[in-house]
Amino acid sequence: MLTVQQGSARPVSVTHQFVQPLVSGVTKDQAIEDMLQPYRLELAEAFDEKIGVATDVFPRGSNVERRQEVAIGNIIADSLRLEYGTQIAFINSGGVRDRLPSSYAPLDLTLDRSAPAPYDLVVGDVFAVLPFGNAVVTRDISGAQLWAALENGVSAINPDGTGANGKFPQISGFRFTYDGTRAPGARVLSVTLDGGAAVPNSTSAIVTMAAPDFINTGGDGYTMFLDGVATTRALMADVFLEYLREQGTVTPTTDGRIDNVAHPTW
Repeated sequence: MLTVQQGSARPVSVTHQFVQPLVSGVTKDQAIEDMLQPYRLELAEAFDEKIGVATDVFPRGSNVERRQEVAIGNIIADSLRLEYGTQIAFINSGGVRDRLPSSYAPLDLTLDRSAPAPYDLVVGDVFAVLPFGNAVVTRDISGAQLWAALENGVSAINPDGTGANGKFPQISGFRFTYDGTRAPGARVLSVTLDGGAAVPNSTSAIVTMAAPDFINTGGDGYTMFLDGVATTRALMADVFLEYLREQGTVTPTTDGRIDNVAHPTW
């Protein structure tokens, strides 16, 4: 509601209330439903294909993936790194849009999608988790670029865990520690490849990386990658889908890839 001062039309007060539309309050148009039905069946034929089994839920939501390492981030990043044989993979958590199994509802009711685990995974899950159509790029980056990327990724988080946003990284092939109580831009303490070799904050240290094209073109503040260097590969969703198919059964795990020394657990 807007209250204005008579004669000047200047606002005196503004109040608002969000009205949540309810599906239950809408009567479906049967003609539209009939028109959509063939497309729904065609989509289900492709998206209901079983590609694997999850032994438990890979959590996502309530900003958990935007402030700490999560299993869904690990498995996606792993799929990119292993597909292209790079030393590391680096994704932005804002690109991860659903848990696994996802909110996709198959028409095939023989699939096991309800608790308790295990859960059947289908093609539709992959496109619910990664809906944006991003491609994978592979490239060389310097240690200085990696440190700068990590500083950007953890820069928004406040000491109490608030402020988390989609730039937070999910990673594969390396580990890093940071102190979330320090000033943004000076939080990263160490970066180490899985084999134990330290990655110095140096332009002479080079590692190979797989990442979404989104961050390689400066998305989410990753401007340190804006140097025009990259080879474009397949769609992220396609790479992740084939990885799940090859694995068959997947289990949600975290292994200490990202360590906020100020808050080991939130």
